[in-house]
Amino acid sequence: MKNTFHDDRAISHDEALSASGFSRNSRWMNTHELTTSALPCDMPLRRAVRLKYRVAMKLLLLPLVWLPLLLTAAGISESEFTSIEDARAVEARLRASAGKVAPAVVRLSSGADNERIDQGSGVVIDSSGLILTHGHHGLQTGAQMKAVFPDGKIEEVVIESVFSGQGRDFSLLKILKPGRYTAVPLRGPAPLAVGDRCFHLGYPGPLDEVMPLATPVLRLGRVAGLGKSSVYANCLIKSGDSGGPLFDLDGRMIGVLNVSIGPALRHPGKWADVSRIMDGTTFLTSDDSEEAVKLGFTSKKRDAIDTRRHFVNSLCADLLAPARRGTVEVLIDGQSVILGTILDATGRVITKRSEIMTHRGILFGRLTCRTFSGEELSAKAIADAVEDDVALLQLPRGGWTAAPFGTQPEPRRGVIVMVPVPAKETTETGVVGSVDHASKIAPYQGTVPLKVKELKAGVTVSTTTRELQDKRLLPLIRGSVREGDVITHVDGRATPDLASYELEAKRDTLVSGDYVQLTILRDAATTRAFMPLDSYQGITRHDYADPSLRLSGLPAVFTHDVIVGRRQCGGPVVDLDGRVIGVNIARLDRFSTLAIPPQIILELARKLSTSTNTTNAPNE
Repeated sequence: MKNTFHDDRAISHDEALSASGFSRNSRWMNTHELTTSALPCDMPLRRAVRLKYRVAMKLLLLPLVWLPLLLTAAGISESEFTSIEDARAVEARLRASAGKVAPAVVRLSSGADNERIDQGSGVVIDSSGLILTHGHHGLQTGAQMKAVFPDGKIEEVVIESVFSGQGRDFSLLKILKPGRYTAVPLRGPAPLAVGDRCFHLGYPGPLDEVMPLATPVLRLGRVAGLGKSSVYANCLIKSGDSGGPLFDLDGRMIGVLNVSIGPALRHPGKWADVSRIMDGTTFLTSDDSEEAVKLGFTSKKRDAIDTRRHFVNSLCADLLAPARRGTVEVLIDGQSVILGTILDATGRVITKRSEIMTHRGILFGRLTCRTFSGEELSAKAIADAVEDDVALLQLPRGGWTAAPFGTQPEPRRGVIVMVPVPAKETTETGVVGSVDHASKIAPYQGTVPLKVKELKAGVTVSTTTRELQDKRLLPLIRGSVREGDVITHVDGRATPDLASYELEAKRDTLVSGDYVQLTILRDAATTRAFMPLDSYQGITRHDYADPSLRLSGLPAVFTHDVIVGRRQCGGPVVDLDGRVIGVNIARLDRFSTLAIPPQIILELARKLSTSTNTTNAPNE
């Protein structure tokens, strides 16, 4: 299962254009040419007048049709919500419905406990214990699996039926233990429309790898397209979500996740319509294999639909003003690398550590911050915590606007959130996805991803540039590393021989996604490079989503589905009351961003304020 999501508004524009008789390829018509002399000479006068009137009316209405497209082309996107009140109404319905149906969404697995094989997600559709899920991963009738409920209960299930054909599939499972189980209501044949809001619940695998998932993760979206037996939607999905349910905002199940159209962000997912599959054959025989192509959803078309969900700043300007003023851009040598959140009027700023310094606290370069007003100021890194990947910075002078932190211990699933980004006319929006409790993420050990050998000149790099390119590590190196370079120091510690190098390059305290500073002897001259630490999990991904390099060794976090890039972490996550309910610490994947709750942020800041740990400028 590959992750995708989108926004369907381009579809509605096309429908509007088509209804008005125009297409995207239509040329603008000059109204001065609309004279009867421009009409066919053999056309009766009454018909000609009617035609002239219809064309004139189309031209009068044309700006109303084209205006959203022109705004988008100008970089001003439509708003996901029409107002704060609209967003609050959606949030209320979403939280209520998700709370009712989530207890019926299960995680499926097979194999022994010590050799568990995750088999995706499923949902109880009948109180007798009937579970609907996907039909791939080699599921076979009669095989047994485990269904793990959100409350921790584990039930043995048997696969009663597997329906598969034409690249589509689903399965029906039955809980072996007799009883009455919480089940979700099915929507049935009630009509859906493109643009209707919906939400997905499931257990995405990449998130489960870094933090334990006891309850399903919520993703909000809209219906993108309607097929004969399938529903396409833009909820963010990933491997592990297969078999998970799609609901309308009233909590009625629309479909079960079958497949994703492609790997890019702008590819929708495809859910089997429950109103069409329960007879076991319709979905497999009546679906049009070219349906997705006709809708414009193809794996090769990576920009099939707009994916980002924006909230136009003018609709929430007063609400977001304190949080926007409490956000800074953090720059290294004049280049923006991450955001930071102002903690108090004295100018203390908290940010993501690994984007500005090495594992041992050596800054990548000259540190400055750009404020809300656009002023760039010198900043100082006064403390850092490598175990939590946070750093405390200090701005000059006082009188700063602090980000308005909320008092809620942990954000709640279904809360709509916004992430303000400096110098943008829109704010990204999404929804809190996890609900159990904020979870601390253990570190993955990192190592310097270079092959070396000991020669007479010293510890010499044998990794080629091509090998670094193949691993997609080359663009991540700050500076340059070449085959034949002699590494004399790692993070300022001498490495005269292979043993000393191995000691520094493979320390068990190194964390994947951090950097080390290499001092290099090349052509009789000394140079430096900052090298990222890799791990067996890898720090590069084919996700089309600019994920963070360091995804482990983090404090307790919650998840949300706002699309932010790697360099947009460090800033605040804001709820619909304007309160900061978290600080983004990492972009995990296409479907999820990790954020630290406010109470943990403030506690980390207190510890760092009394810490003797200080950072250093680049050195030997």
